[in-house]
Amino acid sequence: MSIPILKNNEGKTAISLEEKAAFLKEHAFSRPIEADLGDILNYRYPRPLEVEDRLSTDEVLAACLRTKPDKAPGPDGIPNRVIHLLARNRIALLKRLFQAYWDLFYHSRAFHKAITVFIPKEGKDRSNPSSYRPIALLDSLGKALESIVATKLKDISEKSNLLPKTQFGARPNRSTETALYLLKERILAILALGKIPSLLALDVQKAFDNVSHKRLIHNLRKRKVPNRITGWIYSFLSDRSTSVRLLDFTSNIEKVDLGIPQGSPISPILYLFYNADLLEESEDISLFITPTGFVDDVSLLTYSNSTERNVRNLEKAYKKCLNWARSHGSRFNPEKSELIHFIGRRKAYKASITLEEKVIKPSKLIRFLGAHLDEGLTYKAHLNALNTKIPNLLKALKSITSLTWGTSLEAARTLYRGAIRPVLAYGALSWCPKDLGKAKGLAKSLQSVQGRFLRAITGAYKATSTEALEIETFIEPLDLYIERSATQGAARQVLRGYGNEGRLYREILRNRYRRRGRPSPPSPLPKSNNPEKPEITEIPTTTAARISREEYYTLLNTRWTKYKKALEAFYATKWKDRWEKSEKGREIAKFHPLPTRKALDLYKNRPKPFCSMLIQLRTRKIGLNSFLKSARVPNIEALCACGEEEETVEHFLQKCPRWKEQRAILNGLKTVKETLGNRENSERAVRYLLATKRLEQFSHIDCELVLEAR
Repeated sequence: MSIPILKNNEGKTAISLEEKAAFLKEHAFSRPIEADLGDILNYRYPRPLEVEDRLSTDEVLAACLRTKPDKAPGPDGIPNRVIHLLARNRIALLKRLFQAYWDLFYHSRAFHKAITVFIPKEGKDRSNPSSYRPIALLDSLGKALESIVATKLKDISEKSNLLPKTQFGARPNRSTETALYLLKERILAILALGKIPSLLALDVQKAFDNVSHKRLIHNLRKRKVPNRITGWIYSFLSDRSTSVRLLDFTSNIEKVDLGIPQGSPISPILYLFYNADLLEESEDISLFITPTGFVDDVSLLTYSNSTERNVRNLEKAYKKCLNWARSHGSRFNPEKSELIHFIGRRKAYKASITLEEKVIKPSKLIRFLGAHLDEGLTYKAHLNALNTKIPNLLKALKSITSLTWGTSLEAARTLYRGAIRPVLAYGALSWCPKDLGKAKGLAKSLQSVQGRFLRAITGAYKATSTEALEIETFIEPLDLYIERSATQGAARQVLRGYGNEGRLYREILRNRYRRRGRPSPPSPLPKSNNPEKPEITEIPTTTAARISREEYYTLLNTRWTKYKKALEAFYATKWKDRWEKSEKGREIAKFHPLPTRKALDLYKNRPKPFCSMLIQLRTRKIGLNSFLKSARVPNIEALCACGEEEETVEHFLQKCPRWKEQRAILNGLKTVKETLGNRENSERAVRYLLATKRLEQFSHIDCELVLEAR
């Protein structure tokens, strides 16, 4: 990765790789302020919890295999693949080694050397050193040991409730989806009471890089983390060093006495303990403040009758945040903080907030954990953000799906379904309407988006209907997929018990504002207007209390599997009904009256040129005169060159006298449906098309080469 000329805040520039490395390292590892550790002196720590002193073979094996095989290695140059081989064949050796480290509360100094590389932040000025994120490349064996300890720390923190409930990320069942779900439920509950919710998103400057080691150890001890884990973490933090690598330049190794390495499996959970006090101290019932933390991202939600009151409450809460920052050697960046008032369509004054003498004006939309929310909690903000991503995603897909030489339809379909479509549906439960079908503009936009990707995958003409391509590739309509993802995401949170938290929050609001005639806040998963749509219920707390943990998770998985299967069947029926009523793509209905996976059999193990030609023939959108005329291509008449009739697919395959000799390849096939309807005959049709050399874009393709992968 090339880095342009860098310019720091003092106006100095860095041109050579050595100068750039110095700039980046100075910015990444310089401490803005010292942590105030006065409260640590003479602190009386509670009795620590206990942790298992023996490592199991299973946890050692799982930790070694958790890393991706081809990730960049650390200073020792040993790739993860080697560790995987060692774990599968000599696990006893690794277990003895890790057990010795665990017994001694020790992390080998050999693992404390890192190579720091810098990754540019998306959408930032790449000439500014602050626009790069430092990533520590660590030895794979050391990372396996760190993964074991991280898992133990996570397990004990969840079992013993060592971390705040308002903290998400790097914790089991507390993903971005959970945070988005709870935030939206709280906002909807506030709006249902006629109040105005306001959200302040804070930016912690260089969060991981400025962690005070002494403060972190103190936080672990006061939260009763076992001595064995705390002692090991003290060893992990001690005597660390790093060099900086830019292209082929590597700087000298220098000591690093602050921060936690971004790239270590244990760093995220360590930062949760580091900023746990921030979330607990900023939560204030009197100010109606509810914080949400996701690793190093922190936001504050409040509500009242006016945005002015909300701003005053947030300013008071921010002072508590500053107290945390002073004691933890951290600094907030007011310039990057964002404020939004969820006022919807009401006409309300939108007050600004002042943070450290910096005036922050309210935004009309905000990016929260990757999802874009606007003042009315509509889909429009997120859809606009998606539209900026789509061209790059489409460009990347098209770079490997050329009409005549690209990757196969099978592979491109897998890539779209596994890597691109989840990006389009990300955070759907926070922005997708409950009934997307009523949001006609959104459904139409999503259909257009999917059509662009499907044309790249199949090699079909732009005039080919999206509905037809969805049937041919057996990919459900994008609006149905996103609506299902949103419904499924909300149901997943209800099943995990977060519906209880939503109900508790609404009950608190009701108790504060009991007014006659005021509507109750909505339930976390409203009853569907469609009685056939499956619903899910959480496991009662009484049931969960009387069964073992293993039985609970078995029941949870059984209930989830049953619900997911029913939901998929429900949306499959919606797709079927839509296809039967659709007026578009009816030429494909002759082959597939209903959506079916069998449509893929026609394209299995066949190269892209073959699939492109076959799809064009089956959809009737192909470079023959009849279609080109309907597409208004200049100087084209629908009449075939033979002069008998329009050059349609039927005429080309069955009647045109110009191709009488080549038509022997079809072996007497009489109808288009018979010719293009099954795997064997479709090969004859493509062979015939290539033999005629009728289509210029395919005329240079070797017939046997295209057909060799049958």
